[in-house]
Amino acid sequence: METTFADIRITALDVDATRPSPQGPGMRLLHLKLSDLPPPNWVRLFNELRQQPRHSMWRQAWIEGSHVVIDCVPDEIEQYHLTDLKDDVRVCNGRHRRWDQEMAIAETARRREEQSERIRLIALNARLDFD
Repeated sequence: METTFADIRITALDVDATRPSPQGPGMRLLHLKLSDLPPPNWVRLFNELRQQPRHSMWRQAWIEGSHVVIDCVPDEIEQYHLTDLKDDVRVCNGRHRRWDQEMAIAETARRREEQSERIRLIALNARLDFD
């Protein structure tokens, strides 16, 4: 089972999707475009990674479709958050790739076991006397 996962990247600020935040004046829900729609496991990994603040300027961020959404003051994105988000995306790419490989190995093992069972059953069938 060959994995075809291509690394996800942040490609642009989606100006049209950005909107005011319910958090307060000056805050915006900035939508950053991703290079592709991330798989569900990748989204889960990203959300888990973003649970732990790493510094005092840390802001909530999450995945919506093919966007990373971050709730912040727009000027903060350049100064603080884009570097954090790019690092998080890079980490998620690596973790997802490893998970994908583990799933492929498990699937190969499952198929081998099924084939072995089939061979055992065929041998059993050959030994049985049905007359």
